[in-house]
Amino acid sequence: MFRYRAIYGTLCLSIALLGCGGSSDSSDNQEASQQVGASGTGPDSTQLVLDSIYYNRRTPGDFYTEPQPDPGVYQTISHIKNSDVMLPGSYDDTTPRYELCANDFSEALDWSTTASSGLGNLVDNTEHALFYQFTYTPLASPELNNLQRVYKCSMLDRSALDIRDLNTDLGQYTETVQNSANIKLLIEYLWSFTESNNYGNAILNNTISDAGNYYLHTMQHARLTSALALGSTCDRIDIYLVNYQIQKSDGAITVSEDLQNILYSRYQDGNATICQESP
Repeated sequence: MFRYRAIYGTLCLSIALLGCGGSSDSSDNQEASQQVGASGTGPDSTQLVLDSIYYNRRTPGDFYTEPQPDPGVYQTISHIKNSDVMLPGSYDDTTPRYELCANDFSEALDWSTTASSGLGNLVDNTEHALFYQFTYTPLASPELNNLQRVYKCSMLDRSALDIRDLNTDLGQYTETVQNSANIKLLIEYLWSFTESNNYGNAILNNTISDAGNYYLHTMQHARLTSALALGSTCDRIDIYLVNYQIQKSDGAITVSEDLQNILYSRYQDGNATICQESP
């Protein structure tokens, strides 16, 4: 069964820590991403898979990426949950945990103020198409920015979910006038806060289309399993087609995946190659 593994702690970003989130050299994939066929095979597509996985070219050039902080600045990103603003003792292990959305800036600020204990002083706030953001910086660590985010209820509602038990349901897209560009942005943003946004994973291409009763956002996703983990002399790269369906009637977002292809490969002395021998 497909399981959507999301990160609901913090995403860390720094000028030197590309492995903590965001993509590396994504612009190199923008042109090549269009060459990957349905099977993920052939000289062009095979080389794209190898380069994307081993050289950490994690997403295509038009994919959502977090802005990199200034040199020497480190930042964490978290989404405020209902449990962050509840009084101690007012919830237990059976209480669903979900990421909050706000109807306006004032509501988001109230929740951020309640949930900001230990993060530092509020030094900035910004607004994005998907969320409200509040930046806190500790006096003792001016090089650290703690970013708190609250989704906009006009874009995403996750209150019917429990983030500890996500499977195929990812929430509800709530924009009044549905917009495929915003749906693409939303899906890519949600992906950025999953375990897949780490080394050994790569989105080879992604498209969005109108499928009648729903929008279909498709990602071709390569995942690396090391030779060490396999007890083999070759790594394995699984290539999946990941389909996100966004229903037009109620905005429900669901995700499923199908295995398309398997490649066996090796990275040695700075070179990525296909294994010629049987793994």
